Amino acid sequence: MKLLQVNTVALGGSIPSYMAAIHREALRRGWTSVMAKGRRADPDGVSCIQIGSPVDTAVHGMATRIFDRHGLHGRRATERFIGRVEEYDPDIIHLHNIHGYYLHYPTLFRWLRDSGRPVVWSMHDCWAFTGHCAYYRNVGVDCTKWRTHCSACPLTSTYPKAMFDRSRRNFDDKVSAFTSVPQLRILPVSRWLDGELAQSALSVVPRTVVSLDVDIDTFSPCAPKSPARVLGVTNVWTPLKGLDFFYRLREQLDPSVEIRLVGTLKGRVPDGITYAGRTDSRRALAREYSAATILVNPTHADTFPQNNREALACGTPVVSRDIFGAVEGLCGPGSPVFAAVSDDGLLAHVRSCLAAYSDPGAMQDASAAARRVAESLYGGAPNMMRLFDVYRRAAMAR
Repeated sequence: MKLLQVNTVALGGSIPSYMAAIHREALRRGWTSVMAKGRRADPDGVSCIQIGSPVDTAVHGMATRIFDRHGLHGRRATERFIGRVEEYDPDIIHLHNIHGYYLHYPTLFRWLRDSGRPVVWSMHDCWAFTGHCAYYRNVGVDCTKWRTHCSACPLTSTYPKAMFDRSRRNFDDKVSAFTSVPQLRILPVSRWLDGELAQSALSVVPRTVVSLDVDIDTFSPCAPKSPARVLGVTNVWTPLKGLDFFYRLREQLDPSVEIRLVGTLKGRVPDGITYAGRTDSRRALAREYSAATILVNPTHADTFPQNNREALACGTPVVSRDIFGAVEGLCGPGSPVFAAVSDDGLLAHVRSCLAAYSDPGAMQDASAAARRVAESLYGGAPNMMRLFDVYRRAAMAR
């Protein structure tokens, strides 16, 4: 069997890590596996198909910013990519994020439809079924137009940022393309996202929920706990990820409590907050999780954030905003996951956790409980086995 995975990038972040795990499992099974990406470096030991060039990406980004026609540029780069795919001749095509300034999706989906090849699409956000945004719940905005027909988008200032509003036309173009491939199956990464898809124009496309596993061997307790350390982890820190909440924490918590942020943060870091920068090393990230007293995740939009789950695997309790699929399957008796919707609720949980875990015995018990939750959810990689069963059934149906 030949597998092809497609994503904006193949290195750095939770989706590339997921792709790498799929790649390793495919090789373990004796398959041939190839990745394709729009930018950034290739993972160690993996040769990727490059889609377009930095110039193509820049032009796509500029055209998106002006005209709000994201995913509708880069036709030639997409055609060249299709030529490479035909040479490789995959048995299964697994799409991840097809947005990100690198693909012309109508060209890709016409070819997918005509090729008849089995296609699965892991959906990690909401871009595919809206006329513009990747997340329609933002700070102060909760838009439901996508359930009927997008227009007059209130979120054009969010990714993929645009000066003008073409959400009505974008909505029609996406529905036309994404419902045109009979052999397509969508794989939402959370039950929450599956429920949203059921209310969207893509509800007619078959779906199977396949969540991401956590590598509980790499993400495991591997560093001594620091006294009173609050950790925040994300790919890029923005208001959407709850960056402002950490500024509030610094004002509210005792100066003896360390607040430490991992991920790209543009601009000046406020006094009293430790900025650890970005890392693409999973082992380095595991050490950050392991050394923290608690992980705090005040995100306003995440479908199935891996930081919550990776922290638990490293024996670190979690305080998270209860939004989308952020705490899906994590809360329950004995689980050291504390969820709230409001900033005040999050702050109260942070205070109570820091007070409770100042006792070494309580911290040890909470750490052990966190690890047990992760092992019960991801031991044996159940979602990976589910994914390869989807592959098998898709190949048999061809």
